[in-house]
Formats: sequence, structure tokens, C-alpha cells
Amino acid sequence: MRSRPGGKEPARAPETRQWLDAIRQRLIARMPLGTRLVVSAPHYAEFAIDAALEVSQGRDPVKVKAEVGEALQRRLTLVADATGTAERQPGVPVTRRDVAAWLRMTDGVRRVVRLRLVGADGRIIEEVAVSPSGLPRWNIDR
Repeated sequence: MRSRPGGKEPARAPETRQWLDAIRQRLIARMPLGTRLVVSAPHYAEFAIDAALEVSQGRDPVKVKAEVGEALQRRLTLVADATGTAERQPGVPVTRRDVAAWLRMTDGVRRVVRLRLVGADGRIIEEVAVSPSGLPRWNIDR
């Protein structure tokens, strides 16, 4: 997988055909004769999170929203970064229950009022299903 500039997920997947071909060209010279090499990008399952949260009394909602965004970013990061955040493993789905637990664990969140996972097609889903070589890709802008 290609690194993400600034730790942020870009709008389009950064693993372009040209980049994958360049990786393949570097590796092919080291391959034993008679073996096959396939270099491919992960299959992304894009989704969005629609949530309404109740903030604990005395807490600034703007700060809690920022903390929620950081917590979700840590949990859904696709590439390890310099801060030691572990990357998400391929083939592991994201469920509504997982996201609800992550939100409740965030400091300042009293309760989750409403939570919906929205698929790339706009439908409400209970789980972001991914293929064995796939990754869930959170679209924070949606």
C-alpha cells in the first residue's frame, strides 16, 4: 500500500496503475524463473458514518467532535504512521457495533443517540463487508 500524505485518506485511492507497475518492475528482477508475480491494490469498501452524539455536561461539543474524529481516524487508519498507530488488517469488516463502541469510549461522549453506516451507494448498512484482500475506507467528507 502507498503511504498517505499527512496521514489523511485522499479522495482517490493512491495506488495507481503506474505505481503498481513500477513496484512490479522492481520485484520481477528478483523472482526465480517459473514463478508468477501479481502486484495489485487492495479492494476498498468505501463507507461513511452518520452519528448524533450526546456530549457530557460541561464539555465543549467542538472539542469532543474533534476527539471523536481523531479516535475514528486511529481505528480506521489504513497505513501505519510515525506516531505508532497500527494499520487496519485486510479482510476485517467494520460493524455498526464496533463504531458505536469506539464512539462511547471517546472522552466526553455521554451516549450515542443515532448511528448509521452508509455504503458507497448511499444505502444504510449494518456492516462494511470487505473481501479477504480488501480494506474498509472511511470517507470522512461524507
